[in-house]
Amino acid sequence: MDNEIIKEIVKDVNDSPRGVYWSYDGFNFELKPVVRKVNEEGRAIPYYEETWNTTELYFEVRASGHKS
Repeated sequence: MDNEIIKEIVKDVNDSPRGVYWSYDGFNFELKPVVRKVNEEGRAIPYYEETWNTTELYFEVRASGHKS
């Protein structure tokens, strides 16, 4: 792969808060903005895909199959 850019993501705080999803070489990737809100019990609960104006991101990688 030698320094190859596979996926370049450019987001503005005013963009749609939908996450970014892609597949590459037998893997599925997710990148979503996360906002923490305090509930009635004082616990910080994560909310996904509300705004890109955040300091926290959720990133997930899943194997989707074997590439031969």
